[in-house]
Amino acid sequence: MESFSKHRIELAKEKLREKLSFQYVSNLPAYKNITKAQYEKLIANIEAISLALLETITNSNNLNHG
Repeated sequence: MESFSKHRIELAKEKLREKLSFQYVSNLPAYKNITKAQYEKLIANIEAISLALLETITNSNNLNHG
């Protein structure tokens, strides 16, 4: 993860919240009755999974090339 600056990660998190706003998510049939607290937990989980995948990819690339 060192190859990605914290600034870029924060920008990605902001972009995620813009694309998947509470209003957008609550209009999806699967999340019709989502509360704000559930939305925050959903977004936090998406961020955690995304960061884990990113770390896995970067670590895999480091192992293959170095």
